[in-house]
Amino acid sequence: MIQFDGIEVTYGDFTALPDFNLTVQDGEFFTLLGPSGCGKSTALRTLAGFIQPSAGKIWSEDRDISKLHSSKRGIGMVFQNYALFPSMTVRENIGFGLKVAKTPKAEIESRVSEAGSQVNLTEEQLDKGVAELSGGQQQRVAIARALIMKPEVLLLDEPLSNLDAQLRQQLRIQLKQLQVDAGITTVYVTHDQEEALSMSDRIAVLNKGKIEQVGTPDELYNNSATEFVCNFLGEVNRLTPETVAELNKLGARLSEEQNHYIRPEKLKVTADNSENPAPLTLPSTVLSRQYNGSTSVYDLGTPGGKIRALRMENDGLSFDAGHPVCIGFDPQWILSFTKGHNDAGI
Repeated sequence: MIQFDGIEVTYGDFTALPDFNLTVQDGEFFTLLGPSGCGKSTALRTLAGFIQPSAGKIWSEDRDISKLHSSKRGIGMVFQNYALFPSMTVRENIGFGLKVAKTPKAEIESRVSEAGSQVNLTEEQLDKGVAELSGGQQQRVAIARALIMKPEVLLLDEPLSNLDAQLRQQLRIQLKQLQVDAGITTVYVTHDQEEALSMSDRIAVLNKGKIEQVGTPDELYNNSATEFVCNFLGEVNRLTPETVAELNKLGARLSEEQNHYIRPEKLKVTADNSENPAPLTLPSTVLSRQYNGSTSVYDLGTPGGKIRALRMENDGLSFDAGHPVCIGFDPQWILSFTKGHNDAGI
């Protein structure tokens, strides 16, 4: 178990992390998520031992590692740019840490092959130069180099950000499976919400050095604790006062002292009121439709303003621009936050 206990990190007059408290459980894939400059990489580097906190302690199990050198913390780290040695072969890169530790040559060879196999690198690829590998293969080399040291904790600082979208999608699955197979506690840093939601056991959303909410992907997405989390995670409609008033006429009981949101996929779009399964419905007109194969995104015009809805394309129905439709709301999916308190500044 990793625990940040009252960690503070300052740079001159600027406080990057004020009183940072967080617990990561053994074997967990835990993600630090937030926009650029929110403190997530600072927290990761403080855990790794590259940044010395001005206050607080970091615990690994029952061991205070706050002042230990990074090499003594039992932590492996994979950087955004992989930090591989271009003059070395893949095999030499992976075994570098063991060589520095003066591990016997035969053991190095055995463990390099084992680590390479863990990340799906062939013996042929192990003998190539780093520059001969694709970006995805280089990323696996960096992970193997960290794993070969048998760390208690693996830290990953935006390791997929330099890859194209298709490869990122593929490696998300592989990286998560690798973590599950190895059973290693993993702390992952990203600004990519989709990446975080698809890979994590739990997520901490950071904003200006402070934790907004910690929870499972489902908890954060469907039950956002703050307006910042609601806006940062996924797409969401902010309901206008006019729409709120119309829904209240139908019995929604939404407070005028709060801001109200609903996610596009929680809305039900049907041809008319009689077909809509939701308890509350509003008339609207299709402004535009974006077809995505199994789904379509509809921009809908209502007297209270534009609303975006995501609709599954599994019933043979579609609605073109100008078509009158009905939007269905279920109040249980409306997220509400007090106005002026922790307002979203994305």
